[in-house]
This record gives sequence, structure tokens and C-alpha cells, in this order.
Amino acid sequence: MYLWSRERLAGHKIREQVSPLPGGLYQQLHGWRQLGRWARAAHRLWRGVQDVAGTAREKAFGIVSQIAAHTVHVTAVLAAQLWDGAQRA
Repeated sequence: MYLWSRERLAGHKIREQVSPLPGGLYQQLHGWRQLGRWARAAHRLWRGVQDVAGTAREKAFGIVSQIAAHTVHVTAVLAAQLWDGAQRA
């Protein structure tokens, strides 16, 4: 969700980086739908995350911010904060 909401990468590009399964033409044309599903369900996946209003990408942006806030490594780059924060959320 970080790459999608903060870095504004296309869903199919993210899937190429993180999934061992090929995405196919559908993802290239319509994006990786799972990102939106995760964004809409994040408040149920992580106890410490509140639901966020807005589009799926806006929800993802708010969720990424909330997860990063759970880190104890405030001087780390955002990606490291997210990894640590997700484990603590």
C-alpha cells in the first residue's frame, strides 16, 4: 500500500515487484485490485488502525501513515517505519 499510495506507482508495477505470480493484461489495464481490498479491510487486519474515509488509494495513504506511527524507529526511512509499525499495530 505504501508504493501505491505514497509513491503513486501503478498497481501492476507493484505486483511485479512483490508477487511471485504473473499479473497479466487485466492488471496492466485496470490495476491490481487487491491493493484496494487491503485498503478497505486494513482497519480489520491491524488492530491499531482506524478506518479512513475516501477512495481506496486515499484510505491506503491514511493507513500507511497510521502504521508508520506505530514505529519506535522515528529516525528510520518511511519503509523501515512501516515494517516496524505493521508488526506493532
